Amino acid sequence: MRRIFPLISALMLVLGTALLLQSCNKEPEVKSEPVKEKSKTQNKTESHLRQGELVFYDAKGSEITRIAIEIAEDDYSRSFGLMFRENLPFTQGMLFVFDDDDVRYFWMKNTPLPLDMIFVDKDKKIVKIRKNTKPFTLSSYSSDSPARYVVEVNAGFSDSFQIKEGDKIDWKIYKN
Repeated sequence: MRRIFPLISALMLVLGTALLLQSCNKEPEVKSEPVKEKSKTQNKTESHLRQGELVFYDAKGSEITRIAIEIAEDDYSRSFGLMFRENLPFTQGMLFVFDDDDVRYFWMKNTPLPLDMIFVDKDKKIVKIRKNTKPFTLSSYSSDSPARYVVEVNAGFSDSFQIKEGDKIDWKIYKN
């Protein structure tokens, strides 16, 4: 037993030294580029968004529900939208505002959350709802008809509040 103890101790010392040398020679782990891009992009985008509150109304004009919104009204903020967001409270969303009426196409590139996309015309009437869009897909989701606004909310939001095509929206912008 007295002979084995020094042998085990020496073996442990050699293994410990080898592991230490291996970790010293190892290059430091660098996060991948998308992770770096994520934090930079998200912070820049969020700081440029205006805030407000959006109300959904049924076709008869009765209020259905309200959500807090971030407003994307320029090319920069619209191009990033909710990309890289890993969390979106159920009572929040994003309103995309465009200057003209056109058939709108959205995709889910770099978007980890499934969303409901609600396409709205110039009269603030919902013309199309794309429910439960698939995260990270390059597939295009279309409004099918001209839309000036798009509201993105968590997948299932439209069904939870029975929001449907023909309903309307309105919003107010908070003063900074």
